[in-house]
Order: sequence, then structure tokens, then C-alpha cells
Amino acid sequence: MQGEIIVGQEVPFITSRETNTDSKLFQNLERKDVGLKLKVKPQINNNGNITLSIEQEMSYLLPSSNASDVITSKRKIKTTVIVNNNQLLILGGLIDDSERDTGMSVPLLSDVPIFGDLFKQTNKTKEKRNLLIFLRPTILSDEIIDNIGTNNIKNINSILPSENLFEKVN
Repeated sequence: MQGEIIVGQEVPFITSRETNTDSKLFQNLERKDVGLKLKVKPQINNNGNITLSIEQEMSYLLPSSNASDVITSKRKIKTTVIVNNNQLLILGGLIDDSERDTGMSVPLLSDVPIFGDLFKQTNKTKEKRNLLIFLRPTILSDEIIDNIGTNNIKNINSILPSENLFEKVN
């Protein structure tokens, strides 16, 4: 069984453009996920170790001057590791530095020669992203799974004490 987490958004990408006989332009779009994707496939080995197949991807939109062209940046880690039960695993290496310039100006006055700069403001924003993901694979015995279920029922019943939603689990 494989687990997958996606945190992001679906972005439309133009895959083709066609012009029909009436000279009307048609565009075909394909939506793709942009953001953080994490796929983990665990396998318990005979000796009690756990083999994890891991795929981590970080993608985001880059600024573009042309509205019809969407450009993305993507960083990806794909690996297989063997860890002990309950051992901490740290995935890293997805570091990103970016700079962004934004500007504001007073219409007309900012276009006046010599004095126009007095009516303009520019801001430079620096951003650093450092993505670290911590995984701690744990093999759950039947007894632990039963306790988790019992504890969850107790928690639900403590929130709503006037209504006993679940009978005691044997």
C-alpha cells in the first residue's frame, strides 16, 4: 500500500492551440498539481526492518511575463531506504532562495523627468525556504491497534459526555 500527501493547487497548462475554419482559436488545457507531493510505500521485512520507497517533489510557479505561458520550478527526491522500527528518518535538501521586486508609483507624476523618482517606491523581498520532512515508521501490533481504537472512543465520549455514541468495545 502506498501513502500520498499533496499540498498545493491544480494549475491549468496549455497543451495545444488550434484554429478552426472560422479563424477562432481553441486551446486545450491540462491541469497539473503544483506544490508539495510526498509518496511513501512501506514494506516490512522478515527481520523487522522497514523498507521505504520515498518520492518527494516540490514545485511552484515562476513569475512569467506572458500570461499564456506557465513556468514551474521543480525539485525532486526519489530514494529507497531501510530503517529500523521506530527509527527517525530525515529527508532534506530542498532549499530555495528567491528575490522578488515589487513597485508602486503615482500615475503621471512618476513619469515626470528628473522628479519622477520621488513618486516611485520599490521593495525587494528575499525569501528562503528550507524543506525538511521527518518520518518515523512504526510497526503497529494488533494490541496497539486495539488500544488506539479504544482510546479514540474514550476521547469521543469525553467530548460528548451526555451522549454515549459508542458502547464499550470488548
